[in-house]
Amino acid sequence: MLMLATLAAAAAGGLLARRLRLPGGLLVGSAIGAAAVTLMSGSRLPVPAAMHIAIPIAVGTLTGLLLTRKAVRELRSVLLMAVCSGVAIIALGLGVAAALEAIGWAPPAVALATSPGALSVLVGTAIEVQTGSVEVAMFHMVRLMLVVLLSPLLVALLRHPDP
Repeated sequence: MLMLATLAAAAAGGLLARRLRLPGGLLVGSAIGAAAVTLMSGSRLPVPAAMHIAIPIAVGTLTGLLLTRKAVRELRSVLLMAVCSGVAIIALGLGVAAALEAIGWAPPAVALATSPGALSVLVGTAIEVQTGSVEVAMFHMVRLMLVVLLSPLLVALLRHPDP
């Protein structure tokens, strides 16, 4: 019964967040819905083993469906920039992880928590390696909300005035 309530709350939260046009709404809203039930009930449900397999496969499938021949051709023109950007962002994330370790603030799976990437992929990886999934989720949800809230300001600051 608790599993059904959790799934219903997750679905409702995800759909509500999507309807409100929150970035990552389905994922963030469903996490909030499931967390609400977990917190109100005071008990944590075990995640069924099948979900550990089915969900990463579903995310991988959705990602693979986005890749078309046209998309691959278009990506060729930005590949070098994407690699350079990715290396720089990863290095920055590892630097932040090292700094958190040095001051004693590092959560479990600090490298995943400070890595760039999709919330679903990084939390899924933390779940798969069985360490720090809650901390990784929190880091990335906060990061996502900061990006959403600060993006309009950053765009305005970086916008070049038209001559």
